[in-house]
Amino acid sequence: MGLGAIAGVVLALVFAVAGFGKAARRSAVHDGFAGLGLPAAGLLAVAVPIFELCLAVALVLVPRVGGVAALATLTAFSAVLVRALRRGDTGCACFGSVRAARVHWWDLARNATLGLLALLAITAPM
Repeated sequence: MGLGAIAGVVLALVFAVAGFGKAARRSAVHDGFAGLGLPAAGLLAVAVPIFELCLAVALVLVPRVGGVAALATLTAFSAVLVRALRRGDTGCACFGSVRAARVHWWDLARNATLGLLALLAITAPM
């Protein structure tokens, strides 16, 4: 197992924790998404955890494809975080039940680190 595949597995674990955490606290995630000003917070509170769990599977089975999807997802999540940081008044419900704290610049640093793992996963052989 090469470095790209290992990065895919590590990133898969992160997305699995996030997905299961959000699924376990759907109401709190809905409130967090609504606080972020996201449209259709109820739909997103259901769809995002399912997507994150599917992404975790993809990162293990096809790390290159999963890595591209993870990088795009992390970019979108980071854009939402930047907007929240500018507003300065909301939590993100990041990781659902595992972590429901206010948005901080460390969240962007975490996403950048996860983005590097996604880039490594993209280098995994098919």
